[in-house]
Amino acid sequence: MENTNKDFLTIQEVSILYNIGKHTQNKYRMDKKIPYIKIGKKIFYEKTKLDEWFRRHAIN
Repeated sequence: MENTNKDFLTIQEVSILYNIGKHTQNKYRMDKKIPYIKIGKKIFYEKTKLDEWFRRHAIN
């Protein structure tokens, strides 16, 4: 996973950085499984919350 200095990520950036496809992101959002912010019609992910979400859902 690449490091980024951005606080908020777009759908496209999450797809590249975390390898989560746009369709899967949409399903996770509709099922309220992944934290996101919607401003108008645009979707953003707060990087710190997304990183925490991954830590909570990691399989050891």
